[in-house]
Amino acid sequence: MKQHATYRPDGEATSGDFDGTVVFDVGGRLFRVLRQTIQTRPSALLASLVDDLGTDSSRPMFIDANPDRFSYILDWYRYGEMFIPNDSTIEAVLRDARFFLLPDVIRINGMSHAIHPIFASEAHDAMMTTVTSSWPSFEDHIRDICLDIKAHFEDLGANTSEPRHFDATSCDKETLAHSTFPPKEIQLSTLLYRNDCSWYRWLDPGNVCNKERLWVLIAELERRGFDCTLPNSGPVTLRVGLRKLAAADEIGGRRGRRVGNTAATGAVQAS
Repeated sequence: MKQHATYRPDGEATSGDFDGTVVFDVGGRLFRVLRQTIQTRPSALLASLVDDLGTDSSRPMFIDANPDRFSYILDWYRYGEMFIPNDSTIEAVLRDARFFLLPDVIRINGMSHAIHPIFASEAHDAMMTTVTSSWPSFEDHIRDICLDIKAHFEDLGANTSEPRHFDATSCDKETLAHSTFPPKEIQLSTLLYRNDCSWYRWLDPGNVCNKERLWVLIAELERRGFDCTLPNSGPVTLRVGLRKLAAADEIGGRRGRRVGNTAATGAVQAS
């Protein structure tokens, strides 16, 4: 990737302020940009850093952030929007946008994105509140389901003291997860027959008795860390499994936080 920087003859990088530019050292990579470009957007983070820098232009300003995505941030300063080559990085760019204090809504690849998920969160919370306010047994129902799920996986893990040599064949992680710890199945509706007619009915009308409550039930279980799926046809049977690597992710997150709390950082550090 092209590095945006200026250098003195002795090889030392300069901030470039002599020609109206400023240099940012982002994760060890140097980016040179017009000071005026940054200052045209005074509410964002880089403008305040440039102002704090003042007339001291002896060296670039260090920012502990991802250098591979920093050029997208600079594009926003230049054009008011970003174009990124791979949509899979949008979430990471939105996280960077939060760190650099960009506006609440930014345009990426021609579409508007909220950098703070407050709008969707507020709508989600309002919907959850509306549904559960007319569902007096919701908390008890969730608790009972979670206890059943816990008992299900405890039973699956209970018979592991003896070797099973027929298990000693290779398999991928997806197969291992589904064959070793299959999800807990919760049947919520059934098919009834009478004469020549058939129809579906909810098994527990006091709890899950419509698609709205089903949606809220799934949302709450997923919020508590479970993985939920539904069949494409037939009675409603909720399959509740364990998310793969959930425990490992949490361990890694705790380790990362410890390192972040103890390691020496630069002038500005992205979280």
